[in-house]
Amino acid sequence: MTPDAEIIALDRFIDSLGSEPAPAVDDPSDASIAGLAETVLELRHDADPAWPDADFPARAAARIAEAVRGATSAPIDKPPEAAQPQSPNGRALTALATPPAMHSNKRHWFKEFGQIAAAVLALALVASLLAVLFQGRHEQNTIGQNGAVGPQHNGAIIFTSSRTGNDEIYAVEPDGIGLRQLTHDPEMDFGAIWSPDGTKIAFMRGKPVSDGPIPPAARPPISIYVMNADGSDQRNLTPGGNRSFRNLVWSPDGKQLAVECTEKPTDRDGNGQICVLNVDGSGMQRVVPPQLYGQTPVWSPDGRWIAFRGQASSMDQPIVGLYLVSPDGSQQRTVLSDFDVSGSFAWSPDSRQIAYVHGQQSPTLTVVDIADSNTRDLTTDYIGPSTPIWSPDGRQLLLVSSRIDVVNADGSGMRTVVSPEYNVFSAIWSPDGQAIAYTYGVSADRARLDVVGIDGSTPRMLVEEAIEPASSGILDWPPSWQPVH
Repeated sequence: MTPDAEIIALDRFIDSLGSEPAPAVDDPSDASIAGLAETVLELRHDADPAWPDADFPARAAARIAEAVRGATSAPIDKPPEAAQPQSPNGRALTALATPPAMHSNKRHWFKEFGQIAAAVLALALVASLLAVLFQGRHEQNTIGQNGAVGPQHNGAIIFTSSRTGNDEIYAVEPDGIGLRQLTHDPEMDFGAIWSPDGTKIAFMRGKPVSDGPIPPAARPPISIYVMNADGSDQRNLTPGGNRSFRNLVWSPDGKQLAVECTEKPTDRDGNGQICVLNVDGSGMQRVVPPQLYGQTPVWSPDGRWIAFRGQASSMDQPIVGLYLVSPDGSQQRTVLSDFDVSGSFAWSPDSRQIAYVHGQQSPTLTVVDIADSNTRDLTTDYIGPSTPIWSPDGRQLLLVSSRIDVVNADGSGMRTVVSPEYNVFSAIWSPDGQAIAYTYGVSADRARLDVVGIDGSTPRMLVEEAIEPASSGILDWPPSWQPVH
């Protein structure tokens, strides 16, 4: 469609505004609307194969603006300089809403009103069409190579790797590009997790431990660090201490961290306490009651509670329970006094339930209501000792065992998403709930980090590397997927 044809089509539509009844602007068959749509589609075609280029929205808007302006003046072959976009941010779109100059001696006032209405209509039409076209391209980008789901509302994936001979923190995009090393330190860096807003990374750092028995006094401490998303500004939150830490978790507001902690490095393999500290390293305090050993802290999404596996400090009482403690340690609650779970557990997104898998001979997926401690079995299908993880929308649960299963929150519709030849070690949901990242052993000496869509489409390999018995690197610590707001 030439510029002259655009002007004619638009002018015909303007003239039709004076007729009775008024045309149905929502009717997609309207010739003038179809003409404008065709113009934008032709511009899109002209931009290929580089679509979407940065200038396209502004150029499309300028072309339609030319047609609107042309309705009040003689047609021209190309738009005047004033109608050209000033920048690729679509600034020319605002020009479409500017009323044309009045020519009362040539046109009826109603037609001038029609021109304004047409300009507004053209603005809405162009914006809608561009949104649809960009969305179409965006949806194409979400389906990666080999059908795997790519980035939507997701950022980078961070993980621990020993590819250089020492544990370091790396990041990679969900489409497998942009692999980068975030830490470079002679000590081991591991257990990295994204902050809730995706701007910070918390991790642990400690000196390597040699093989064989180590005298308790010789065990080095572990420190907690926080850094920016690009690896800059690495800050030790626990300098000069002799404690050891593991199983870091962010508070939902990103202001604090909860962690398994010790008062001396001799307890490195059995921490026994839950500590909370501010992200600047201040205010560290133990929050578990003195009569309990505490492990595996999990912060509730509403920020009110930290759930943990607790055991009586007296070794002659091995019974394990599921407990809650407030972040300041002032309140404690017992949820289950007999909690036969060796793995981890997960809060529901609404903070009302905790899911866990229990039983060695016949594993059962169960949820417990926080309000009344009532339990409800969801499925007794054999899935092996497993770690459940709620989907971001709370509608499904991810079950990680030797394979990856997904089941609806009511226990129905269980299906296997991934069942590799070797065991899966860890898995996480993408922030948008449309994909799963997981680590698994490819062979006895190699491991991979893959991403797969929740429909079980062909996985995409992000990282594959050699592993050693002394340091399994990518398999030792679960990955963490960056939230994007």
